[in-house]
Amino acid sequence: RTFIETLFLVGQASIVVVRMIEDDLGDLIVMGSAGDDDVFMRLLGSVSVAVTIHASCPVFVIPPGVEFQPFRHILYASEEPLLDQDVISAIQKLTGQDCAVDVVHLYEEENDFVDNDTEVIQEDKVKRVKEVLLFKQDLIESLHAYAETENIDLIVMERKKRDFWQRLFHKSATRAMTIRTRWPLLILHEDDIIRLNN
Repeated sequence: RTFIETLFLVGQASIVVVRMIEDDLGDLIVMGSAGDDDVFMRLLGSVSVAVTIHASCPVFVIPPGVEFQPFRHILYASEEPLLDQDVISAIQKLTGQDCAVDVVHLYEEENDFVDNDTEVIQEDKVKRVKEVLLFKQDLIESLHAYAETENIDLIVMERKKRDFWQRLFHKSATRAMTIRTRWPLLILHEDDIIRLNN
Protein backbone atom coordinates (compact mmCIF):
# COMPACT_ATOMS: atom_id res chain seq x y z
CA ARG A 1 0.00 0.00 0.00
CA THR A 2 1.35 3.41 -0.98
CA PHE A 3 1.19 6.27 1.52
CA ILE A 4 0.71 9.69 -0.09
CA GLU A 5 1.01 12.93 1.87
CA THR A 6 0.21 16.31 0.32
CA LEU A 7 2.08 19.39 1.54
CA PHE A 8 1.50 23.02 0.61
CA LEU A 9 4.70 25.01 1.05
CA VAL A 10 5.59 28.61 0.23
CA GLY A 11 8.98 29.61 -1.18
CA GLN A 12 11.27 29.29 -4.18
CA ALA A 13 10.37 25.86 -5.56
CA SER A 14 13.88 24.44 -6.04
CA ILE A 15 15.03 25.55 -2.58
CA VAL A 16 11.92 24.13 -0.90
CA VAL A 17 12.24 20.77 -2.66
CA VAL A 18 15.94 20.42 -1.83
CA ARG A 19 15.28 21.41 1.81
CA MET A 20 12.60 18.70 2.09
CA ILE A 21 15.20 16.07 1.14
CA GLU A 22 17.70 17.55 3.59
CA ASP A 23 15.01 17.27 6.29
CA ASP A 24 14.68 13.51 5.53
CA LEU A 25 11.23 13.79 3.95
CA GLY A 26 12.27 11.56 1.02
CA ASP A 27 15.04 9.57 -0.69
CA LEU A 28 14.17 10.36 -4.31
CA ILE A 29 12.73 13.35 -6.18
CA VAL A 30 10.33 12.93 -9.11
CA MET A 31 9.43 16.09 -10.99
CA GLY A 32 8.12 17.22 -14.35
CA SER A 33 9.91 19.35 -16.90
CA ALA A 34 8.60 21.98 -19.30
CA GLY A 35 9.85 20.02 -22.28
CA ASP A 36 11.99 20.69 -25.33
CA ASP A 37 9.58 23.13 -26.97
CA ASP A 38 9.48 25.68 -24.16
CA VAL A 39 11.98 28.32 -25.36
CA PHE A 40 11.43 30.52 -22.30
CA MET A 41 12.42 27.68 -19.97
CA ARG A 42 15.49 26.86 -22.05
CA LEU A 43 16.67 30.47 -21.90
CA LEU A 44 16.10 31.11 -18.21
CA GLY A 45 16.68 27.63 -16.80
CA SER A 46 14.15 25.71 -14.78
CA VAL A 47 13.27 24.40 -11.37
CA SER A 48 14.25 20.90 -12.53
CA VAL A 49 17.79 22.06 -13.37
CA ALA A 50 18.20 23.82 -10.02
CA VAL A 51 16.98 20.74 -8.16
CA THR A 52 19.30 18.37 -10.05
CA ILE A 53 22.25 20.64 -9.22
CA HIS A 54 21.55 20.96 -5.50
CA ALA A 55 19.66 17.81 -4.49
CA SER A 56 21.38 15.25 -2.29
CA CYS A 57 19.48 12.32 -3.82
CA PRO A 58 18.61 10.86 -7.24
CA VAL A 59 16.23 12.97 -9.35
CA PHE A 60 13.74 11.64 -11.92
CA VAL A 61 12.71 14.26 -14.51
CA ILE A 62 9.56 13.37 -16.44
CA PRO A 63 8.82 15.33 -19.64
CA PRO A 64 5.26 16.18 -20.76
CA GLY A 65 3.15 13.45 -22.36
CA VAL A 66 5.07 10.46 -20.97
CA GLU A 67 3.00 7.49 -19.83
CA PHE A 68 4.36 5.23 -17.12
CA GLN A 69 5.85 1.92 -18.13
CA PRO A 70 8.41 -0.35 -16.45
CA PHE A 71 12.05 0.42 -17.16
CA ARG A 72 13.22 -2.57 -19.22
CA HIS A 73 15.82 -0.93 -21.47
CA ILE A 74 18.00 1.89 -20.10
CA LEU A 75 20.49 4.21 -21.75
CA TYR A 76 23.32 5.37 -19.48
CA ALA A 77 25.19 8.32 -21.04
CA SER A 78 28.69 7.75 -19.67
CA GLU A 79 31.21 10.54 -19.22
CA GLU A 80 33.53 8.62 -16.90
CA PRO A 81 34.24 5.03 -18.04
CA LEU A 82 36.01 4.18 -14.77
CA LEU A 83 32.69 4.58 -12.92
CA ASP A 84 30.56 2.60 -15.40
CA GLN A 85 30.23 -0.56 -13.30
CA ASP A 86 29.32 1.39 -10.15
CA VAL A 87 26.73 3.42 -12.06
CA ILE A 88 25.22 0.30 -13.67
CA SER A 89 24.92 -1.30 -10.23
CA ALA A 90 23.22 1.86 -8.85
CA ILE A 91 20.82 1.95 -11.82
CA GLN A 92 19.83 -1.68 -11.33
CA LYS A 93 19.24 -1.16 -7.61
CA LEU A 94 16.95 1.82 -8.32
CA THR A 95 15.04 0.37 -11.27
CA GLY A 96 15.11 -3.42 -10.96
CA GLN A 97 17.67 -6.13 -11.66
CA ASP A 98 16.20 -7.38 -14.97
CA CYS A 99 16.68 -4.19 -17.00
CA ALA A 100 19.07 -4.06 -19.94
CA VAL A 101 21.60 -1.20 -19.85
CA ASP A 102 23.26 0.40 -22.88
CA VAL A 103 26.37 2.29 -21.75
CA VAL A 104 26.81 5.03 -24.36
CA HIS A 105 30.12 6.90 -24.60
CA LEU A 106 29.64 10.20 -26.41
CA TYR A 107 32.02 11.89 -28.81
CA GLU A 108 31.05 15.29 -30.20
CA GLU A 109 33.87 15.61 -32.70
CA GLU A 110 34.37 14.24 -36.20
CA ASN A 111 35.88 10.76 -36.29
CA ASP A 112 38.07 8.94 -38.76
CA PHE A 113 37.75 5.56 -37.08
CA VAL A 114 34.33 4.32 -38.13
CA ASP A 115 31.96 4.80 -41.03
CA ASN A 116 28.80 4.76 -38.89
CA ASP A 117 27.58 7.16 -36.20
CA THR A 118 27.30 4.29 -33.72
CA GLU A 119 29.73 1.47 -32.92
CA VAL A 120 29.09 -1.37 -30.44
CA ILE A 121 32.32 -2.00 -28.50
CA GLN A 122 31.15 -5.04 -26.55
CA GLU A 123 28.00 -6.75 -25.35
CA ASP A 124 27.43 -9.09 -22.39
CA LYS A 125 24.16 -10.88 -23.12
CA VAL A 126 24.12 -12.61 -19.72
CA LYS A 127 24.44 -9.34 -17.74
CA ARG A 128 22.40 -7.53 -20.41
CA VAL A 129 24.94 -4.72 -20.72
CA LYS A 130 26.01 -3.26 -24.07
CA GLU A 131 28.80 -0.69 -24.50
CA VAL A 132 28.42 1.71 -27.41
CA LEU A 133 30.41 4.58 -28.95
CA LEU A 134 28.21 7.36 -30.31
CA PHE A 135 29.71 9.91 -32.71
CA LYS A 136 27.44 12.93 -33.24
CA GLN A 137 27.61 16.72 -33.33
CA ASP A 138 24.47 17.45 -31.27
CA LEU A 139 24.79 15.42 -28.07
CA ILE A 140 21.18 15.78 -26.92
CA GLU A 141 19.65 14.99 -30.32
CA SER A 142 21.99 12.01 -30.71
CA LEU A 143 20.82 10.62 -27.35
CA HIS A 144 17.19 11.13 -28.38
CA ALA A 145 17.81 9.42 -31.74
CA TYR A 146 19.54 6.47 -30.06
CA ALA A 147 16.75 6.20 -27.48
CA GLU A 148 14.14 6.09 -30.23
CA THR A 149 16.00 3.56 -32.37
CA GLU A 150 16.75 1.22 -29.44
CA ASN A 151 13.33 1.52 -27.71
CA ILE A 152 14.84 3.04 -24.57
CA ASP A 153 12.54 3.51 -21.55
CA LEU A 154 14.84 5.67 -19.40
CA ILE A 155 17.95 7.82 -19.91
CA VAL A 156 20.43 8.03 -17.02
CA MET A 157 23.10 10.69 -16.58
CA GLU A 158 25.59 11.30 -13.81
CA ARG A 159 26.11 14.73 -12.28
CA LYS A 160 29.59 15.45 -10.99
CA LYS A 161 30.41 17.79 -8.13
CA ARG A 162 31.88 21.04 -9.43
CA ASP A 163 32.90 24.21 -7.68
CA PHE A 164 31.75 27.66 -8.81
CA TRP A 165 34.55 28.18 -11.36
CA GLN A 166 34.15 24.69 -12.83
CA ARG A 167 30.40 25.28 -13.23
CA LEU A 168 31.07 28.67 -14.83
CA PHE A 169 33.26 27.28 -17.61
CA HIS A 170 31.87 23.75 -18.01
CA LYS A 171 29.24 23.05 -20.66
CA SER A 172 26.87 20.75 -18.79
CA ALA A 173 25.30 17.97 -20.84
CA THR A 174 23.20 17.02 -17.81
CA ARG A 175 21.73 20.52 -17.56
CA ALA A 176 20.92 20.60 -21.29
CA MET A 177 19.33 17.15 -21.16
CA THR A 178 17.26 18.06 -18.08
CA ILE A 179 15.73 20.96 -20.01
CA ARG A 180 15.38 19.24 -23.40
CA THR A 181 14.67 15.59 -22.57
CA ARG A 182 11.84 13.80 -24.36
CA TRP A 183 12.40 10.62 -22.32
CA PRO A 184 12.17 9.99 -18.59
CA LEU A 185 15.55 11.05 -17.20
CA LEU A 186 17.30 9.89 -14.04
CA ILE A 187 20.07 12.10 -12.66
CA LEU A 188 22.50 10.36 -10.29
CA HIS A 189 24.99 12.37 -8.25
CA GLU A 190 28.40 11.01 -7.25
CA ASP A 191 27.22 10.58 -3.65
CA ASP A 192 24.10 8.70 -4.81
CA ILE A 193 26.26 6.17 -6.63
CA ILE A 194 28.46 5.61 -3.56
CA ARG A 195 25.43 5.32 -1.26
CA LEU A 196 23.58 2.85 -3.51
CA ASN A 197 26.65 0.62 -3.78
CA ASN A 198 27.29 0.42 -0.01
